[in-house]
Amino acid sequence: FSGCTKLDTIFIPNSVKSIGYGAFADCWSLISMSVASDNVEYDSRDNCNAIIETYNNNLLSGCNKSTIPDTITSISEYAFYGCEQIAEVNIPEGVVSIGERAFYCCKSLKKIMIPSSVVILDAFAFQGCTSITQVIIEEGIESLTQGVFGDCTALTTITIPKSVKSISEPFSSCDSLKEIKYRGTISQWDDINKTHSGIPNDVIIIYN
Repeated sequence: FSGCTKLDTIFIPNSVKSIGYGAFADCWSLISMSVASDNVEYDSRDNCNAIIETYNNNLLSGCNKSTIPDTITSISEYAFYGCEQIAEVNIPEGVVSIGERAFYCCKSLKKIMIPSSVVILDAFAFQGCTSITQVIIEEGIESLTQGVFGDCTALTTITIPKSVKSISEPFSSCDSLKEIKYRGTISQWDDINKTHSGIPNDVIIIYN
């Protein structure tokens, strides 16, 4: 169903046993997702308006009206791809990984807080989120990978934890980025592998 831009409602019956990653990517109009209560593979716990893999608590697919339950441990690649109307996302403590392009082109998101439980933030996870102005990353993540905040053209400030060991072009085309708040010392910042970091030269680094 990827790219079905007028699709607004999805119901997964109990007969469905397998759903691929990105099955509902770029379905811009989706506002309702639910799963039959007797489906043994998937669920929509807590009226979350999302499809969750029951066995591993992975949020497989979300929509413009989704919330992320506290029991979720991972957010799949392409989970919210193209959800242009979703304006707020609360990523709960307990989520360990956020997949590639998970929030790609969520153009109404304005602020992102990534909790300390997250240790994997895959490439292009928030690329094209053109309304985000602020990102706060708590301690945990060790790498900011290619394009993770690429084309976030309104992004002005980001908080980076001292747990980060490498920065590899996460800010491509972030032309409004003015300030990085680093939760460590100058020495710790200098120790980060920033080869091809892509950090604009005029960005101000604020330590601690």
